[in-house]
Amino acid sequence: VQLRQARVAPNVGCQLSTLFEQFEVTCYAQYQAGFSEATERFGRDSRFAHSDFGTVYSGNLATYSSGGYHVVLAQNTTEALSQLTQLRADGFLDQASRALFIDFNTWNSNTNEY
Repeated sequence: VQLRQARVAPNVGCQLSTLFEQFEVTCYAQYQAGFSEATERFGRDSRFAHSDFGTVYSGNLATYSSGGYHVVLAQNTTEALSQLTQLRADGFLDQASRALFIDFNTWNSNTNEY
């Protein structure tokens, strides 16, 4: 199982009211591939890095590029659950997250097809 997250960069493509100029406010805009899409490392110790390994997806809210932040889960259930717990602790999903893609393969043993 592979997880891929599409994120937006903070303070790109969004406008704040002049009422908030005196405050340091972070805003997160809509996802736009190539414009507001985040590509910088993030997370604890900049653990998560952007890569262009994926598939373009066109949804109701946006068309998401093939890039994103990928995590491949272990095949062992206990290890995969441990990874998910660690992802939560490391802040893998947050305010900048716009989509989470879950990719997996299935196999039909009756027809020997994926």
